[in-house]
Amino acid sequence: MLSVDASTGTRSYTVNAYLEPNLDRPNLMVLTEAQVTRIILETDGAVHRATGVEFIYNNKLLTVNDVKRDVILCAGA
Repeated sequence: MLSVDASTGTRSYTVNAYLEPNLDRPNLMVLTEAQVTRIILETDGAVHRATGVEFIYNNKLLTVNDVKRDVILCAGA
Protein backbone atom coordinates (compact mmCIF):
# COMPACT_ATOMS: atom_id res chain seq x y z
CA MET A 1 0.00 0.00 0.00
CA LEU A 2 1.27 3.46 -0.85
CA SER A 3 1.39 6.12 1.83
CA VAL A 4 -0.17 8.73 -0.48
CA ASP A 5 -3.16 8.08 -2.76
CA ALA A 6 -2.02 9.41 -6.14
CA SER A 7 -5.56 10.18 -7.33
CA THR A 8 -6.67 12.21 -4.27
CA GLY A 9 -3.34 13.31 -2.80
CA THR A 10 -4.44 12.14 0.66
CA ARG A 11 -2.15 10.31 3.05
CA SER A 12 -2.90 6.71 3.90
CA TYR A 13 -2.31 5.57 7.47
CA THR A 14 -3.26 2.68 9.73
CA VAL A 15 -6.71 3.95 10.71
CA ASN A 16 -8.07 4.65 7.24
CA ALA A 17 -6.23 1.80 5.52
CA TYR A 18 -6.87 -1.07 7.94
CA LEU A 19 -9.08 -0.16 10.92
CA GLU A 20 -11.99 1.77 9.40
CA PRO A 21 -12.77 -0.82 6.69
CA ASN A 22 -13.06 -3.49 9.41
CA LEU A 23 -14.80 -1.70 12.29
CA ASP A 24 -18.10 -3.53 11.70
CA ARG A 25 -16.51 -6.98 12.16
CA PRO A 26 -17.94 -8.76 15.21
CA ASN A 27 -14.60 -10.49 15.91
CA LEU A 28 -12.55 -7.28 16.08
CA MET A 29 -11.61 -5.78 19.43
CA VAL A 30 -9.32 -2.78 19.69
CA LEU A 31 -7.91 -2.32 23.16
CA THR A 32 -5.81 0.77 23.86
CA GLU A 33 -3.57 1.44 26.85
CA ALA A 34 -2.86 -2.26 27.39
CA GLN A 35 0.68 -3.55 27.85
CA VAL A 36 1.43 -6.91 26.26
CA THR A 37 3.61 -9.07 28.49
CA ARG A 38 3.76 -12.21 26.38
CA ILE A 39 2.64 -13.63 23.05
CA ILE A 40 1.60 -17.24 23.58
CA LEU A 41 3.13 -19.52 20.95
CA GLU A 42 2.35 -23.04 19.84
CA THR A 43 5.28 -24.88 18.29
CA ASP A 44 5.07 -27.67 15.73
CA GLY A 45 8.63 -28.58 14.77
CA ALA A 46 10.17 -25.49 13.21
CA VAL A 47 6.80 -23.72 12.85
CA HIS A 48 5.69 -21.26 15.53
CA ARG A 49 2.13 -19.94 15.63
CA ALA A 50 0.67 -17.27 17.94
CA THR A 51 -2.36 -18.71 19.73
CA GLY A 52 -2.92 -16.05 22.37
CA VAL A 53 -1.77 -12.92 24.15
CA GLU A 54 -1.14 -12.11 27.80
CA PHE A 55 -1.45 -8.44 28.74
CA ILE A 56 -1.96 -5.97 31.56
CA TYR A 57 -5.06 -3.78 31.40
CA ASN A 58 -6.39 -1.67 34.27
CA ASN A 59 -3.75 -3.22 36.55
CA LYS A 60 -5.05 -6.74 35.85
CA LEU A 61 -3.16 -9.53 34.11
CA LEU A 62 -5.44 -10.90 31.39
CA THR A 63 -5.05 -13.64 28.79
CA VAL A 64 -6.75 -14.28 25.47
CA ASN A 65 -6.29 -17.93 24.44
CA ASP A 66 -7.18 -20.20 21.55
CA VAL A 67 -7.00 -17.56 18.85
CA LYS A 68 -8.19 -19.18 15.61
CA ARG A 69 -6.80 -16.77 13.03
CA ASP A 70 -4.64 -13.70 13.60
CA VAL A 71 -2.88 -12.08 16.51
CA ILE A 72 -2.01 -8.50 15.60
CA LEU A 73 0.19 -6.52 17.95
CA CYS A 74 0.60 -2.81 17.21
CA ALA A 75 3.25 -1.10 19.27
CA GLY A 76 4.01 2.59 19.31
CA ALA A 77 7.33 4.28 19.79
